[in-house]
Amino acid sequence: MTTTVEENRQSLLSPEAKAVVEATASVVAEHAEQITARFYPSMFKAHPELLRVFNQGNQATGEQSRALAASVVAYAVQLIDPSAPSFEHVMRRIAYKHISLASIRGSADVRTGRRKVDHGG
Repeated sequence: MTTTVEENRQSLLSPEAKAVVEATASVVAEHAEQITARFYPSMFKAHPELLRVFNQGNQATGEQSRALAASVVAYAVQLIDPSAPSFEHVMRRIAYKHISLASIRGSADVRTGRRKVDHGG
């Protein structure tokens, strides 16, 4: 039997982590686009080989940064509010996009993920 994110929503965070998300969600939401607008240039500076992986048109218009910001905020809301709309469809879309770009599997995904963790994103 497959367990969906919807079925596991209550168990995604420890009480301590939930308190952190609750305490910071409004500030992150208020500044999410500013945070993600800095994230991508910083990541590309550290890992220029990733420039070929990301759609530079979406980078130039800010679409990629806005999409990441919206996803982070929506995910945080779902984590702290069980009655919030499901985020599962967004997570699936993100996962399918990354899987479909086989060239970023492995070390590039690790670098991107590490960049997000190192910079709080």
